[in-house]
Amino acid sequence: MADVLGLNTDEELDELASRRDLGLWLHAVLQRFHAHEPESVQTDRAASSQRMDHWAEQVRADLRLDEVAFLPFWASWPLLRDGYLDWWFKHWPSGARAWQLEQAWEQELAEGVRIFGQLDRVDRSDRASGETQLWVMDYKTERVETARRRARSGSEDTQLAFYAALAQQAAPEAKIQAAYLCVGDANRDPGEAGTRWEEHPDVMADAAVVMAGVVADWSALQASAPMPALGESPACDHCRARGLCRRDVWEAVHG
Repeated sequence: MADVLGLNTDEELDELASRRDLGLWLHAVLQRFHAHEPESVQTDRAASSQRMDHWAEQVRADLRLDEVAFLPFWASWPLLRDGYLDWWFKHWPSGARAWQLEQAWEQELAEGVRIFGQLDRVDRSDRASGETQLWVMDYKTERVETARRRARSGSEDTQLAFYAALAQQAAPEAKIQAAYLCVGDANRDPGEAGTRWEEHPDVMADAAVVMAGVVADWSALQASAPMPALGESPACDHCRARGLCRRDVWEAVHG
């Protein structure tokens, strides 16, 4: 009963911050950094580094993350920060500016079919030629190899395909690139503490395939057609439809 009511003593609680804490903290740090970063000093690396430090501490305090519990992440923060700024100072000369941060978008695909998602970040560049370039990105603190495999899996990478489709609705004329932005964690990947851009190649072509599949599946459901359970672990662990599908449970029972 003590467990149910949350009445355990402090000694029984996990004293270290979790990777979920790291993810929430990092998303908020980058959001505030770019929301308040003045373009006039984007060439001042030292000033940008100081502002990142400020937001790192401010967000930790806002999230009420204990300083001692957060020490493992603080130890790797200078490498994480510098690796991110290395990437950012190479990226922004292309004209890229943080355009949408943690923005929820929706799109209507067909009658009765809407897709929605919260995009970590979309950068935009409006060029003198009249072309608009969008960079759709999702932050990751996972291993670079994991993000790379996902990004290069074509239409199997439904996350970036969905995000790219949403971004296209917001800027139909834009050229769109989408990628996982792997912000390195020195505690997890000591040799890859820098930020890596793992792009989904030809994402708009794959987005078109995925969106067509969504509409086709919805039409089939309306026609009472049986739908196969296509989920695979570990994706099943996070899917909102797991209670209906239970594909991972069936595989465990039936082999």
